[in-house]
Amino acid sequence: VDVLPVTFEVREEKADVALMIALDKSYSMKGEKMDLAKEATKAALGELEDEHQFGLVAFDWNTFNIVPLQPASNREDIREQISKIEASAQTNFYPALESCFRQLSAIEDPTGKTVKHVILVSDGKTYPD
Repeated sequence: VDVLPVTFEVREEKADVALMIALDKSYSMKGEKMDLAKEATKAALGELEDEHQFGLVAFDWNTFNIVPLQPASNREDIREQISKIEASAQTNFYPALESCFRQLSAIEDPTGKTVKHVILVSDGKTYPD
């Protein structure tokens, strides 16, 4: 009895992905750090599929909802918003992380299959520690 070749086909259900980035735009990020942070943010967006969700919160001492959580298919508009970010003020990332958490928590996910991520892009300390 011939049994070879044996093949396997794995059928994985694709998970829904929701990605929020909290991007430090404090004054210490000015120059090359800011440029690299913005490019890293654009690269993360580029890895998402159109139906995935992407959001961006920038922060210095204040929090700025640059890109509310939305389909990643809006890439050109999102990249344009990322490019406009400029460094200023001191760092306080806790409110920015809270904003990311609130937006991700608001996602309706009846199947429980949405993978939710927050990426914090920063060069260091926050105040208050």
